[in-house]
Amino acid sequence: LNAKVILPLLFFILTEPSQLMANRSAWTFTSSLAFKRKFREGLLPFVEQYVFEKGKGVTLTKGDDAILFAYGPVMLNEALLASEILAKKKFGLKVVNMPWLNIVNAIWLIKVLNGAPKIFVLEDHSLIGGLGYFLINQLVASGLLSAKTFKKFGVESWPAGGRPDEVLKFHGLDGETLAERILGKGDEYNGKRA
Repeated sequence: LNAKVILPLLFFILTEPSQLMANRSAWTFTSSLAFKRKFREGLLPFVEQYVFEKGKGVTLTKGDDAILFAYGPVMLNEALLASEILAKKKFGLKVVNMPWLNIVNAIWLIKVLNGAPKIFVLEDHSLIGGLGYFLINQLVASGLLSAKTFKKFGVESWPAGGRPDEVLKFHGLDGETLAERILGKGDEYNGKRA
């Protein structure tokens, strides 16, 4: 079959084991590079009422000050950590697990945004392409971006090497640094720290 025929029919999805597990215990994520990272117990919640539907994500935390779309176990872990840190500063960050990387249900998107003045997307790779690129196009096309700010967080330079925690910190994608960046502090990362 011709790629032009097949590719429009493809959609990309990235989910995490927490949605597939029946228990709430801490678990280990093993990538193809064979690194193991323990996630804090209870940080990646099992959402019992979550029904997996095409183009829809699930809200993991409540918040009215900003919304952060993320996907995958590593980035969701950091997003939830940022939400915890920000909650202590009286800043409500709604974290949404969006496993659909190139499909969004427009009605669901309107509902989940619910007047959030700031929209953030956390990528696990370059800022080019990915969920952020897709979402901004959808938001502009549907007129949902007016009077809102939009920012993508991801790898903005050559990827660093090291342990996962070191790489996340270097690129400003760890929970603590994300919290600062969401508040508008310390936004120079990827080896260009001020």
